[in-house]
Amino acid sequence: METSSTTTLVTIILFFLLLPSPPTSRTIATIQVCLTGELKNFSSGDATSLNEVCSDRSAEININANIPATTKTLKATNWMKFYDIAKEAIPVNPSINLTKDIDEIIKKITAVILTAINQSTKANIINVPHRKLLPCITNKFTLRNQIKKIWQITYDSRFKRKSTQITNEIKADLKQYDQVAWTERLLNLNQEDLSIYNATRKFSRKFHKIPPILDTDGLNYTSLGKANAFKYSLENSFQTNPKPYVNSHISEVNKAVQNFLNSTKNDKNIKLTSPIEIQAVIKTIYSKMATGPDGIPNKALKIIPPNLLTCITKVFNKCLFHHHFPPFWKIAHMLMFPKPGQNHKPPGNYGPISLLSNLGKIYENSF
Repeated sequence: METSSTTTLVTIILFFLLLPSPPTSRTIATIQVCLTGELKNFSSGDATSLNEVCSDRSAEININANIPATTKTLKATNWMKFYDIAKEAIPVNPSINLTKDIDEIIKKITAVILTAINQSTKANIINVPHRKLLPCITNKFTLRNQIKKIWQITYDSRFKRKSTQITNEIKADLKQYDQVAWTERLLNLNQEDLSIYNATRKFSRKFHKIPPILDTDGLNYTSLGKANAFKYSLENSFQTNPKPYVNSHISEVNKAVQNFLNSTKNDKNIKLTSPIEIQAVIKTIYSKMATGPDGIPNKALKIIPPNLLTCITKVFNKCLFHHHFPPFWKIAHMLMFPKPGQNHKPPGNYGPISLLSNLGKIYENSF
């Protein structure tokens, strides 16, 4: 079938589609909606039946798709602005008398740091350019769609075969187009603008996809199912020791621990820390270390203002004086990494790594 004859046939059928169809029975019909405007910030939604349309058909539209945005965002934090916001947001000498006061101040410090980061962070939208296809390829897309619409109306096998043929031609043209574009990109790499270094870094980065995790109820493919499988596996691994217990050894350990706690309970000569010591510990931490459950990055802790550093120092000293370790710093985000050379479906073949609060780790390293 020639292209000119196909275009003429498409024009004739589209002309008849513009005519109103005769009344039919009141059944739910499928409607193809053509959007001529620009659709922004569309993610998901629900629609119900519209019975007030000017027709004798009741249309039902159900949108269950989650369409991601086509643009990418790059977040950049103005750390000087963060410094100024954090400096004005917290008192220098808060009142701390009880352990609950310590927990409240820690919550406030965390909120101040996270709020300052959010207020000083700007998201820059990166418009990713689409592939600029050649006119010969885009014309095939247009022709294929027109023939496909004709087949959906007439159910003529000739249009179906022609649509499949053009689809195969489009796939071959796109493969050749991508190959040519990739060859040009490799030839344009050079050392002066570090493009060859960035390309090598991307190629050498490994991506490990977590396979389905085997649980008691079968294979789990979803993220929630995998997380539950890991949870049950860790619960089974960390159990109390089986009987018989060595009661004499347990009593000796409990007595030693109790004696230590009693000896330090009323100790007034506890060596406290200072802001200079805390600052020295902060300088040794790695800036790009992953955050814990509180979400405070090490980059922010490295440039906190002096009044916030003084407040953190007072919190650390009060924790040491009251023999208190805040419960927020005991919670960790656990990551599961596969053990090399083993089957990655059983959850027991993964090793856990815990991400604790960076502020809590500084407290542990300060004494």
